[in-house]
Amino acid sequence: MTLTLRAVIRVSIMVCGLCSCVAWGQGFGTISGSILDPAGAAIPSTTITITEVATSQSRTGQAGQDGYYVVNSLRPSTYLVQVDQPGFKRFTQTGVVLLANQSLNA
Repeated sequence: MTLTLRAVIRVSIMVCGLCSCVAWGQGFGTISGSILDPAGAAIPSTTITITEVATSQSRTGQAGQDGYYVVNSLRPSTYLVQVDQPGFKRFTQTGVVLLANQSLNA
């Protein structure tokens, strides 16, 4: 039986502004979060793909044993976040907006 990731995990995405790039005049950020089951237990080794909508460029990260993942050095833009785990249907979150030097919970 295949379960959907939406039904099995809770994706918490924290978007944080990291640093200001003087030459470019814009800050970069990080998308991070925790992959947890409904009971709050971590789902380790989950693959997270962050895709910038405007350019289709992707960055990939992987959750650690604690279910926490970090994808950093992202330009301010709108992103698509996909979470993949073998045996589960892909979870996709659209419209994740990262602004320069902004902290955002989406």
